Amino acid sequence: MAEGKKLLDFSLEEINRAEEDVVNYLVCHHTRNAITNFLKVFLANNGAAFEDEPIHKLLEKCIEIDDRFANVDLSGIVCSKVTVAQNDCYCLDTHKLRDCVRSAQAIEKMVAADVPGY
Repeated sequence: MAEGKKLLDFSLEEINRAEEDVVNYLVCHHTRNAITNFLKVFLANNGAAFEDEPIHKLLEKCIEIDDRFANVDLSGIVCSKVTVAQNDCYCLDTHKLRDCVRSAQAIEKMVAADVPGY
């Protein structure tokens, strides 16, 4: 959980810079990794098996455990159906990145409510 929090904090700091100073690739990469981390923490905490899978597959598994995850909107996250290892898929649009960061924050809150000691 701590690793995902660090990645998300970095993304938040970066996305809040002046738009011309934002390094979009870093925001996208770190946010995608944060989301993946949070979902895996939730699954592990609930004893569910998972592999290195795309975000949408991890989310589907989370929904099977807790239907609150059905409210997570991944439609703006272009890379949600791309395997974790593929780092060549990222957004350049700052508005899409902001949506992605908001989704990561929502996922973090749901997972934090379920993971003891966070």
